[in-house]
Amino acid sequence: MDPKLLSDTIITASVILGGLALGYYLRKAGRLPESAANPINRFALIVVQPLVIALALWMMKPVDWQALLLPLYGIALILAMWPVSALIGRWVGLDRPSLGTFVSGSMFSNVGFTFGTFLAYMALGPQGAALGALYCVSFMPSFFTLGFYAGRYYSPAAEGNMWQALRQQFLDPATRNPVLGIAVGLALNALHVAPPPHSNEIIGVAMPATTFSYLLAIGLGLHLSAVRDYWRECLLLHVSKFVISPALGLLLAIPFGYWLSADRSNLAIVFIEASAPVAIMSVMLAEMCTLNPKLAGALWITTNVTAVFLAPVVLIVARMLMHA
Repeated sequence: MDPKLLSDTIITASVILGGLALGYYLRKAGRLPESAANPINRFALIVVQPLVIALALWMMKPVDWQALLLPLYGIALILAMWPVSALIGRWVGLDRPSLGTFVSGSMFSNVGFTFGTFLAYMALGPQGAALGALYCVSFMPSFFTLGFYAGRYYSPAAEGNMWQALRQQFLDPATRNPVLGIAVGLALNALHVAPPPHSNEIIGVAMPATTFSYLLAIGLGLHLSAVRDYWRECLLLHVSKFVISPALGLLLAIPFGYWLSADRSNLAIVFIEASAPVAIMSVMLAEMCTLNPKLAGALWITTNVTAVFLAPVVLIVARMLMHA
């Protein structure tokens, strides 16, 4: 194996597994309460992640028009996964709230710092972090429109307020600041302002540290008991997230021109993001739209734990795609 790939694989597994395992241990040992997860996440979202995103986009090399289409590609994949997952859910006879939970779990993936963007960074360095951040631009708008529409479509008693949730998205610094980081980074890049010295080294420390903190918080809230009740649905969603979605993602890359580009970085990015596990926002959607929150939690836990072990494989395939 290429020494660089081996090193990246070890670092990726150490950061993701280490953070998850440490958080789980600290809670089980009584060293840190589960409630500590929220302040850890909020500090990372409000302070650290926006700075890392801004710096990565600020440093980003000039990109072609295909890279600018990454947010649209993300929306296309979300839309494509809806009918596919709905067919699977109906085939196994899920009730309507559980079907809505299954569909939203298939549609919305952990494309940010806790998986997709972090793996993009490990595969391509700061440029990968920048492209991953670009890909994520469409996530929140898609979630608060398509996501809530899907949630209400399957909900027996839709109680979520889409506009209130969207308003809160911009009022809460935990969700507002990362968006501001994207805007600031792109503006500085467009104005050709020179980034600060040692930017690569700063990102090299801050990116893994931020991901580790998120995984630590996830580990604090890791409960495996719900998986026993929904093992069949969890197994089916693994097929949806880790087999169908990557295959469909590579097919969608054809009309976007990513296969024909001389620089295959965009192809590697879309494969990584298409291989991501369930997004934590899907659990929130299940709560707000009266779907099946217990199932949502089981789907999120199992796919994110599995993704930790699949991360080295995703990295290897992404590297192969870049050099094919």
